[in-house]
Amino acid sequence: MEVSRAGCRALANLALATDARGQLVRDGAHTAVMAAARAHAGDVEVTRAACGALRYLTRAADNHVPLMRDSTHAAVMGAARAHAGDVEVARHACVTLSNLATTDDNHVSLVRDGAHTAVMAAARAHDDDVEVAQAACGALQNLTIADDIEVVQLLHDGAHTAVMAAARAHAGDVEVARRLCGVLRNLAFVADNCVPLVRDGAHTAVMAAARAHSGNVGVARRACAALWNMSIAADNAVPLMRTGAHTAVMAVARAHVGDVEVAQAACGVLMDLSVAVDNAVPLMQAGAHIAVMAAARAHIDDVEVARYACGALQSLSIADDIEVPLMRAGAHTAVMAAARVHADDADVAWAACVTLWNLAVATDNRVPLVRDGAHTAVIAAARAHIDDVEVARPACATLWNLAVAADNHVPLLRDGVHTAVMAVARVHAGDAEVARAANAVVQYLASGNESGCVVQ
Repeated sequence: MEVSRAGCRALANLALATDARGQLVRDGAHTAVMAAARAHAGDVEVTRAACGALRYLTRAADNHVPLMRDSTHAAVMGAARAHAGDVEVARHACVTLSNLATTDDNHVSLVRDGAHTAVMAAARAHDDDVEVAQAACGALQNLTIADDIEVVQLLHDGAHTAVMAAARAHAGDVEVARRLCGVLRNLAFVADNCVPLVRDGAHTAVMAAARAHSGNVGVARRACAALWNMSIAADNAVPLMRTGAHTAVMAVARAHVGDVEVAQAACGVLMDLSVAVDNAVPLMQAGAHIAVMAAARAHIDDVEVARYACGALQSLSIADDIEVPLMRAGAHTAVMAAARVHADDADVAWAACVTLWNLAVATDNRVPLVRDGAHTAVIAAARAHIDDVEVARPACATLWNLAVAADNHVPLLRDGVHTAVMAVARVHAGDAEVARAANAVVQYLASGNESGCVVQ
């Protein structure tokens, strides 16, 4: 037994050297320590040394395939079960499994063989040890970057509740928080997981982590991304709003105003939440429109921020009685700026045109919109995406609403609105919506008639 202990310790020490790891595996060092661990399964010192050696060998990515082939994962899982009360064995086992899970080709085998349940058991058994918590959450984060079927299985087996428990026990540890948010983000990539995650409180866990580590951008990015993935499920819109997901992402976006990933995810959350009509007023009251406009300005060159910010404003603008306060806050100039910078992006063009269309429903907005150039913005969008009927429809509808105001007729005619809608109507001659809006614009400008407008 002493020989086995000494041999495993020696190989563990050798495996600490980066350059030695590949050669050690080629020469069978991993099979030697696994054999020693099996032969002395009841001896915790042999087990510690053997698991330590395997942990260090997995630091070399090129070793992962041969180590998996030779069942290194099964060896450390067996050792962790046999010595469930030993924290050092638990640490080594969890880190080994975490490292092996960084190789995509290993995910299916690891989940099939229960690596996730092994690290969850270790985290429960040593719930007061932060190193075990970090390693277990790291392993689960890596394992959840798998195919949908494995990710659904991980949720079914309670991976989300395991990392949430670890995060509660180690609320002050930033690494646990970062990995918690990473696991929940990855689990929520699968649509079938989103509602169960919110039902079990995953959203409140990431919000708590973001608050506790508000200065850490890694936590911020993952927390916002997790909430964004959860918010895609329509059934989550009400519970997410009720528990303050909107204020959470807005606070994170303010704290990390220069980070584009945070801005993208925060705007994505607010866009998704704003799709639910009942959320529009509370979102406005909380300043969601101000938040997305600030993000769009801070990251004016990023098309994804522009898409999600404009998407949020477009959804908010649909709600009754919100058009005037949105206008007062500058929503129209925000979407117009985004459309200018990202003139070739159809999604931005569409969202900008729909926002301006909705804002122009309010009588008090029509003259200020033309004064600020909304008509030239939608004309430019329609020209840039002349073949896209989805842009053509809201562009022409916006101009229709603007043309209802008699005070707009001179500037609209001066800037060629009539020729613009006629050009769009020719390209989309078979589309009834475009034809109806284009004809209405021409008729209003010709007659000066002021009655009625098109409402989305």
